[in-house]
Amino acid sequence: MATPIRVLIVEDRSADAELVVREMRRAGYAADWKRVETEADFLIALEESWDLLLADFSLPDFSGFSALKLMKEKGLNIPFLIVSGTIGEENAIAALKAGAGDCVMKDRLSLLGPTIERVLREADEKRECQEMQRALVESQKLYYSLVESMPQSVFRKDASGRYVFANQRFCEAIDRTLKDILGRTDADLFPPETAAALQKDDQRVMDSGQSLEKIQEWERLDGQKTTVRILRFPVATPSGANAGIQGIFWDVTDKIRDDARLKLQSVALEAAANAIAITNQDGIIEWVNESFSRVTGYPISDVLGQHTRILKSDKHDAAFYQNLWQTIHAGNTWHGELWNQRKNGSQYQEEMTIAPVKDERGNISHYIAIKQDISEKKELERRMLRAQRLESIGQLAGGIAHDLNNVLAPILMSVEFLKREITSEQSLKILDIVKASAQRGAGVVRQVLTFARGAEGARIVLQPKHLCKEIVKLAKETFPKPITVEADLAADLWVVTGDASQIDQVLMNLSVNARDAMPKGGVLRLTAENQTVNEDYASRFPDAKPGKYVCLTVEDTGTGMPPEVLDKVFEPFFTTKGQDRGTGLGLATTLGIVRSHGGFMHVQSRIGKGSSFRVFLPACETEELAQQSLDDVTEPKAEGECILIVDDEEGIRHLLMDILKDAGYQVLIASSGTEAAIIFAQKRSTIRAVVTDVQMPGLNGIELIRIVRGIEPSIKILLITGGAAEGDTEQKLAEAKNLNVHDSLMKPFTSTDFLNRLRKILKRETAAAVAKP
Repeated sequence: MATPIRVLIVEDRSADAELVVREMRRAGYAADWKRVETEADFLIALEESWDLLLADFSLPDFSGFSALKLMKEKGLNIPFLIVSGTIGEENAIAALKAGAGDCVMKDRLSLLGPTIERVLREADEKRECQEMQRALVESQKLYYSLVESMPQSVFRKDASGRYVFANQRFCEAIDRTLKDILGRTDADLFPPETAAALQKDDQRVMDSGQSLEKIQEWERLDGQKTTVRILRFPVATPSGANAGIQGIFWDVTDKIRDDARLKLQSVALEAAANAIAITNQDGIIEWVNESFSRVTGYPISDVLGQHTRILKSDKHDAAFYQNLWQTIHAGNTWHGELWNQRKNGSQYQEEMTIAPVKDERGNISHYIAIKQDISEKKELERRMLRAQRLESIGQLAGGIAHDLNNVLAPILMSVEFLKREITSEQSLKILDIVKASAQRGAGVVRQVLTFARGAEGARIVLQPKHLCKEIVKLAKETFPKPITVEADLAADLWVVTGDASQIDQVLMNLSVNARDAMPKGGVLRLTAENQTVNEDYASRFPDAKPGKYVCLTVEDTGTGMPPEVLDKVFEPFFTTKGQDRGTGLGLATTLGIVRSHGGFMHVQSRIGKGSSFRVFLPACETEELAQQSLDDVTEPKAEGECILIVDDEEGIRHLLMDILKDAGYQVLIASSGTEAAIIFAQKRSTIRAVVTDVQMPGLNGIELIRIVRGIEPSIKILLITGGAAEGDTEQKLAEAKNLNVHDSLMKPFTSTDFLNRLRKILKRETAAAVAKP
């Protein structure tokens, strides 16, 4: 079995330390070790318990000599070895003189095991020797030092009853000097009645040869009476002859008087380690513990003698307190929860047990209240309920997303279709409003899903300046008039890759918070600028990396936040707005979105000066933004291909058919997966692509794709979905990817986007055909 040993190693090279530990293990030691290399770390490590110290002679910022000196200064005698590569004879001798057990060279570590064994053995022997010497000295001093320092009175009498020893406490107890006591008997020092009782008990001990403990009332010669507890022992000669008695006694007059109160305190302290209060039968506080003071904010001296009503809050009516007092006055224990008020006026919830204490006659003399502050527990319960509500919102959001997107999809697709038929400028403006409203509705659905389920939106290259302008416009139109909204947006602002809806949500959350921080008006300023973050600045934030960023800043001139609030602003459920105005999730969601985009945030605030929230988003180096916008407005024409449309929503199904026919396609439609499978099996030679919804009654989109792939493995497939009602969209899209689905579209989408996606997958087929020899 390896010998366990705790070792502190002072070494700047971890490899050398590991070699030392390996050699110790080879020598049969199971080392629990720690390596330090600086004086500061060494001093911290010395607070722990160690069996052995191993130190390199020379370190860059420390030394073995210094470590040895520091250990000695702390009064520690831990076995100490120098393990070094170069030390020299003079230094080795100096180390040994300073208290090191030995020196072992690093190139001769094979000697480490025997050396450790010897040093530990010598340390044990030295320790035992010192303990024996100390015990011998102490044994010589023990008797006199002990009895003279004891708070009790100690005495010794010979066989004739004469005092041969008395400590100072004994002299004080009977108000006599040592000279007056030695050589005298009890008859010389006490009244006759007290002297006779003492002599009788002494004789009893000498006759029985056994000790005797007794509580006895003494009367001094000056008439003062004292109750003492006396413990007597017989004293015998080496031959066993009776040599007298020795004893100890102490005044218990005050103790007897305090026993009742101490008993009450003992019961309370043993009941719980919570806040404890003891009152009399009228509710006057007689004793409290430190926990009571900590919870209530009252110093102990301030509450003693006060009625418990000083803690009373305004949360309960008179009937509540009447029921409480009736319960305990009847001798019953009351247990429940109530609101109390601290000295500073703040209120808190307590779980309390109040138990009556009865005297020897069975009458209630006191009440003991054991209290536990459950404010944090209740807050956690409230947060749990909020989380459960949010989970319900998430389930509801997933359930309605499909229906909402199916409602919005025909609107968006119809707008572009109708624009080709309408020439009135006023009507076209109305269509633009309809399109913008439908797109905003789609964005709201995505935001709800992002918040409730953490759903990821589409990440594209975008210009944040446009989002900032929309937020500024919305704020100017909807925020209270006393709030002035300003914007400073760099003309050459870099682009970023992100989800436009999520970044819009970040700016909206920060703007709404800025608005709420200025109830009497002020200035809300939104700034967008390019920033190059260096390593020094990035090191201040755990999520930051050096590089190019777009910095979006939302500033206000509002109330500001104190440091204790600033430290918690990103914690979920933390809010200063009150339960009716805020959930405490806005900034937590904001930070989550920023981090998911690879960015970070910097918050500054001063009381009375306002707050500044800076959002750093990584700048994108691509120039695809303009081309992407161009693609969005291009509607490619068809070449007469036949497309099978599958959707259980009649409006979407027929609208897609009209859009495709208008673009030059031939169209087949099916209202279910089963109908689509039959149509495809009959006309697979003419069908070039299948456009199918994911969620449909009966045979769903994924199951249909499996059937179609079995009939024609190379068929082109475009998947469309409004979001799974069961919340399994991601799972189904993953299955679709495994089935080599060419592309997917989330409803709602525009007719242009739909035609572009379809054209792209058909072009890939055309390109592949051209490439064949």
